[in-house]
Amino acid sequence: MDQKKMGEFIKELRKEKGITQEELSRLLNVGREAISKWERGLNFPDLITLKEIANTFNITIDELIAGQKGDVQSSLENLYSDRYVLTKNTKRLKLYLILSIVILSIIAFLGYYFINLYKSIHIYTVKGYSENIDIQNGLFVKTNEKTYFNLGTINSDKEIKEVKLYYIMDQEEIIILKGDPKNMFISEENGYNEYFKQENLKDIIENLNLVIYFENEKENEKIKLELKEDYVNKNLFFKKAKSITYNESTTPKEIKNDEIISIIKRDFKKISDNEYTYEFKKDKIKYTSRFSPNVLIFTKEKDGIIGELYYDLDISLINYQQEQPNISENYSYVNNKLSCIDEKCFNEKKVLVLLNDMQEILNK
Repeated sequence: MDQKKMGEFIKELRKEKGITQEELSRLLNVGREAISKWERGLNFPDLITLKEIANTFNITIDELIAGQKGDVQSSLENLYSDRYVLTKNTKRLKLYLILSIVILSIIAFLGYYFINLYKSIHIYTVKGYSENIDIQNGLFVKTNEKTYFNLGTINSDKEIKEVKLYYIMDQEEIIILKGDPKNMFISEENGYNEYFKQENLKDIIENLNLVIYFENEKENEKIKLELKEDYVNKNLFFKKAKSITYNESTTPKEIKNDEIISIIKRDFKKISDNEYTYEFKKDKIKYTSRFSPNVLIFTKEKDGIIGELYYDLDISLINYQQEQPNISENYSYVNNKLSCIDEKCFNEKKVLVLLNDMQEILNK
């Protein structure tokens, strides 16, 4: 209903009849203010008053609603059609508005989620080497909420009394922890700052050191720890792990330990009195071997996946490590038989494949 058009029509009818708003108000038994609002299109009469107005001016209610005399069918159709279109457009606008709000809310949530979680987890492997010390299986983990540190395993011929973990910043030694190396595990909520100050993490990662104190010895040994980033959650889509095929019937050819040492001294490159190294490439696979006092480290790198065997010839112990994801498992290897010595091992087939590769390279 077009209030303005109907109001102008009432005003026109009133003037044709030659009466004032005051006189029309008395005829209709309403206030003069009501007449004024009708004629200005600010309000419209109720159904009973519409009928009285139509009778007063001798017209039909349809003519009054249409705002004109005569054939009002087309005008009413247009009026109702316009009202229908307006209602339909209003509903459509409301639907678009609701959908826009939902979509913007989802985008805002995903944006907040992405900003807060992208690169929020950093995992570093911790290693360290010296002539008498070999540190393996250490981990440093940083998340938005917590920081974890595990020194790992210290392999040494000497009995260790205690260790001191520290880092260098602005030429100053800042001690993190000192104590038993077997209990060198730290779990700290970010901001607590007892061990790791978040604003110093870059310096800690780049300048982390360890001092090792031996039993019954005045001298100690200092090692700069190597922290290598192993994982960071920066991928929007996770890659599916590739399947590793293995022939169950394939078992490594046994080579006795004295033969292994003899082959290493004969074929490997000598880099110091007790250290040897060897590299071999085949079909885009890189093999690297490093030997230090009775420990053979054999590394296989294929398609970005790195697997390492730490073979202690003295005690026939094998430690298997893999990067991405980080894995560390321990096995005994006696009489050409591999046995898990951890609570659970899940990568025995991979270890057997690496052992077989190592034996083949040694036999070349």
